Amino acid sequence: KESLESVHRDVDAPVAPALAAMEFAGVGIDKKALGRLGKTVEAELAETEAEVARASGDGGPVNLNSPKQVGDLLFGRLGLPVLKETKTGPSTDVEVLERLDAGGGSPVPGLLLRHRELSKLLSTYIRAIPALANPGTGRVHARFHQNVAVTGRLSSSNPNLQNIPVRTPTGREVRRGFVAGPGRVLLSADYSQVELRILAHLSKDPALLRAFREGLDVHAQTAAEVAGADLGSVTREMRARAKAVNFGLMYGQSSFGLARTLRIPRKEAHAYILRYFERFSGVKAFLDGLKESCERTGFAETMLGRRRFLPDIRSKNRTIKANAERVAVNSPIQGTAADLAKVAMARIHRRLHEGGLGSRMVLQVHDELILEVPEGEADAARALVVEEMEGAADLDAPLRVDVAQGPAWSDLK
Repeated sequence: KESLESVHRDVDAPVAPALAAMEFAGVGIDKKALGRLGKTVEAELAETEAEVARASGDGGPVNLNSPKQVGDLLFGRLGLPVLKETKTGPSTDVEVLERLDAGGGSPVPGLLLRHRELSKLLSTYIRAIPALANPGTGRVHARFHQNVAVTGRLSSSNPNLQNIPVRTPTGREVRRGFVAGPGRVLLSADYSQVELRILAHLSKDPALLRAFREGLDVHAQTAAEVAGADLGSVTREMRARAKAVNFGLMYGQSSFGLARTLRIPRKEAHAYILRYFERFSGVKAFLDGLKESCERTGFAETMLGRRRFLPDIRSKNRTIKANAERVAVNSPIQGTAADLAKVAMARIHRRLHEGGLGSRMVLQVHDELILEVPEGEADAARALVVEEMEGAADLDAPLRVDVAQGPAWSDLK
């Protein structure tokens, strides 16, 4: 009825055996490394709590896990501005803490953010992962799911591998606890800027396609196009701003969202987006077309036909409609990336099995696939994986894969 047979037949069903094999294989863990990291994090948590106490002045200890006590500290004792209200009082969520930290009125919001990050890493991963190890294999056997993430992306549980932070040093250290078995190495194959390549292919924007076809730094090229400058004159700051816009647009980000990301005035962010769309008019037309198509049909659709139904896009409530429009822009791009990853995984699993190779897939996180391979088989496995991942679709902005290998997940730069 919904024309989804091809997605089941060509994408979801073929990857199921690969996921089953990954669950059975599991991944090795280094309990000693995680134990050492746990002690380090515990010490840093204690120091962070002491710093909060010093910065808060007199008034007694504060339970940093209590939203009410944290609210009393921030908005009572420290006199910081209330930015958002909830039914139970002033909000102390991450967004509020980030805005207060950016305001520079006190070091406490930044310390609280760090404390929350460390507490979550300690409880969710550093302590939990060793407890999840199978007594028989000594390995962690995560579950992989196709029917949880609405975009079609794979998700995992026990542990949730998708949410291990990679932007913070401590988050990256958690990955040091995932290791290859004796005589083996971990091999990572990571799609390079896959969502931007899909955007370039679908939008047919000439400037964006040229950047990928000529192997240019796409973020630097974007910065040069928007500024009307030479590529050589692009600064690190210009590139960072262009990168935020490139990725933000795929998530339907508004000028308000961009302003908050870059910590610049909203007017400046709005002007930047306007200049971007002047230079990349094909992207603008494509994104507008996605919203119009979704409003007409009631769903967003990936290249391979996966649909996400969005009835809210016809809502009379502007906020509800705007949220649905953001999803309508993002789902075809992120969903296509997820579909292509599944296609590649199914093919890789089949070829490894048919070729009698000892290599096996053990982890998948968004655009990254990780295999455990015998040391003597690394070159063959690398060639096979790159061929299948880059060949998952024939795009006008060709798919590219970055490959790395090492004894632990943290070594796969």
